[in-house]
Amino acid sequence: MIEKTVEISLPLLLPENQDACDHCVERLQTRLQAQRGILQTHLHLDHDPMDLCIHYDPNLISFAAVKRIAKEAGSELRNGYHHEQIPFSGLDSADSATMITKELENLEGMLHASVSYASGLVIVAFDTKILSLDSIKRTMRRLGARPVTQAMVKEEGEAHEHDHEHDHGSAPTFLPHWLQERWAMVLIGAGGIFLLVGWVGGLSRFWGASSKQSAEDNQRYQQADKLLELHSRSS
Repeated sequence: MIEKTVEISLPLLLPENQDACDHCVERLQTRLQAQRGILQTHLHLDHDPMDLCIHYDPNLISFAAVKRIAKEAGSELRNGYHHEQIPFSGLDSADSATMITKELENLEGMLHASVSYASGLVIVAFDTKILSLDSIKRTMRRLGARPVTQAMVKEEGEAHEHDHEHDHGSAPTFLPHWLQERWAMVLIGAGGIFLLVGWVGGLSRFWGASSKQSAEDNQRYQQADKLLELHSRSS
């Protein structure tokens, strides 16, 4: 059997979110491998941009047919499935994000869904003939994730940056960032240490003074005893 290969740039086949959507790449490969004469497909991950390498039998399918089928399969996925990134707020745990991911993936027409609690972002790919973006957002709201616009995200980021700078205003700028973050705790800890040192020092002075006073009293008592003893002898 004769085997030949053809490499096609992945962005030419899946120009919309091709790097982020592994599911679409897998579907593309599955469709191609189902064609008679196409033996296998795989990605060249070390190429930039990535290439899809297609192995085929030239006795069963021509080079031109392979390229045409690959482009048609990519076009069907591109036109049939819409990719969207939806910023959100309102969740209070990563478990909530996991639950919403499962609910979104169960929607009819959803190819795949991913909800990131850390980044506050939902990434979806869905069949626009079956499922709408409004339906996805309604599901998110019902489960506690409130979709926000890019403008709202920008405003929140600027407000956070302003608060961040304000919080660090009292920390020396030459300090490492991690130390600036904890500057208030450092000051509190240092204050506690100084207070403890002052208390210990005061206690030491108190006991030192008490010991000195006791020694002076003993010395006076001894002198008084000697005087009494001398007086008794003279009598």
